[in-house]
Amino acid sequence: MNNFSDLPLADIHLPEAPGYWPLAPGWWILLGLILLVTVLIYIWHKRKQRENYRRKALIELQKIKLESAQDTETFLQAISLY
Repeated sequence: MNNFSDLPLADIHLPEAPGYWPLAPGWWILLGLILLVTVLIYIWHKRKQRENYRRKALIELQKIKLESAQDTETFLQAISLY
């Protein structure tokens, strides 16, 4: 019979616990998509805000034009207030 204690075997070693970093490629893609969506929402919000300001300015300009349609001096004075 063979004696197993004579065989050159090593003890069983458990692998190290996986670390948090570096992340797997899927997590990097998810982080990139979150960043991209955040930037796109910010750009969209700024454009919408700029369009609202532009629309309000055009409405005010139309009001001023209607109020001082005949008098150029009054029109220029009203514009300089804004």
